Amino acid sequence: MAEKTVTNTASGSILTASTPVLNTKDFVQYATEKEIKTLFKTENLCTFAEIKIATNADKKGEAFKQGMQLYETLFPNKDERESTKDITDRLKKDDGTYHVLIAVDKGEKNVIGYNAFSTVPLADKKVMVYWQYGGVADNKYMQKRARPDDNFRRQGIGTDFYVIRHGLAAQDAQKMGHKNGVVGTILEAEFPGQGETASDIAYTASRLDIHNKNGAKIMLAKMADGSLMSLHMQPKLDEDSNPLMLLMLFRPLNYTDQEAKTTTTMDKKTARSIIMSWIGNFDKEEFDPKDVDYARQILKTRLDKAVEILLVPPSEVPTMTEMAKSDPVLREQIIRDYGSFEAHEKLVNETFASGVKPERVLGE
Repeated sequence: MAEKTVTNTASGSILTASTPVLNTKDFVQYATEKEIKTLFKTENLCTFAEIKIATNADKKGEAFKQGMQLYETLFPNKDERESTKDITDRLKKDDGTYHVLIAVDKGEKNVIGYNAFSTVPLADKKVMVYWQYGGVADNKYMQKRARPDDNFRRQGIGTDFYVIRHGLAAQDAQKMGHKNGVVGTILEAEFPGQGETASDIAYTASRLDIHNKNGAKIMLAKMADGSLMSLHMQPKLDEDSNPLMLLMLFRPLNYTDQEAKTTTTMDKKTARSIIMSWIGNFDKEEFDPKDVDYARQILKTRLDKAVEILLVPPSEVPTMTEMAKSDPVLREQIIRDYGSFEAHEKLVNETFASGVKPERVLGE
């Protein structure tokens, strides 16, 4: 799987030697049958590249600038989003396992897709992709780029990013000496109902459904009393943010549509390795140890008490407020973020009962 270093393959291209092009055909062996079809569809739509930043240079270029603009648009919640400075610093000093990817239009003048992920080592000489951020530009965003008629979502770009992430992670695994390869991807998403407005709440269900169509299911700890608890707690990302509980999703390297729609179990040892390695990645990325330890202890307690770990499709996951009734940490977060548990529960229930449609366009 070779990177092709290019310089201005098109007139006025924003791609340079520090944004090597990624040839999607080099990653075919990491694609499912369905994904292979999109790899060839998007060839006439966009070019994929990886952003590299030299340790001795602060000049990041137009591709990086546009990538950050799209990223900040896709993730407006400051508790969920890292700063551009943190991303820049990580790229400068990373050991090669942190990747920032972009998709650019065929004219190579506009960034239309953004992804960031880390390759995280696991037990048994395996690795996983921790997909931190990602999304694709819609026509509202493209208005800023003087292309208001273009909507790049739902055209296979997000699917291609999956294949590229798995392929790059496989390269990283070889460099680490982890000969058993990539188990799949973990990613985060809001609970059904984790939003301030009816439109935001409706969006949470639609977003989970899109992830499920790409093979991802939600990791939940089932307790002895039958209650379900999230296996996610994001530490504070900076002094001005709060710790944030979301849902953790797992998407295996290969899957069938039927498997994606069915609740299954995950071996507890595997689940512990995934979750503890994920939270350990925050140590590697030098977040405040106190904040990381706070999140780690919550997760460790849940793993210790769980009778089994479930992989659940979104259609079978309770709402945020339902899960919070047996999860005091989540209940406190709802009160912190939305003011009243009872008022938010009413809004969530009414939104899903009435079939409100989200105003936001899905990010893939």
